[in-house]
Amino acid sequence: MGERYEARIGIESRVGAEAFDRTVNGVVYRKLGKWYLRYEETDDEGGITSTVVKFGDHEWTVRRSGIVQSHMTFALDRAFEGYYRSAGIELSLTTVMRSSRFEIDAGKGVISWDYDLFISGESAAQHSLTFRIS
Repeated sequence: MGERYEARIGIESRVGAEAFDRTVNGVVYRKLGKWYLRYEETDDEGGITSTVVKFGDHEWTVRRSGIVQSHMTFALDRAFEGYYRSAGIELSLTTVMRSSRFEIDAGKGVISWDYDLFISGESAAQHSLTFRIS
């Protein structure tokens, strides 16, 4: 089995000028040369969404399941199709990563990336996502 660490994960999400911050407990692990983050979030009504973030050398994915279901793939300067589903809403997404930072040592570090998001082909602002793992 590869490396595995219990972690406190600070998540900072920026959409345009708006910022959203939260901290969750999760697990960081390494498997077959890739790093993974796994954590759960609970909404105001008690619904749970599980998230798995996979980081490799060239391609990253974010997969959510539960109350929110989504799949997004990221690679520098490449467009990828994805989706978002929640409470009767289904959106077709396209992502294009503009920059990234990946620094993990012994399950601690920072992972961040900036990307353009398109919903049904229309630009939906620039996004930035940062995970601070301790």
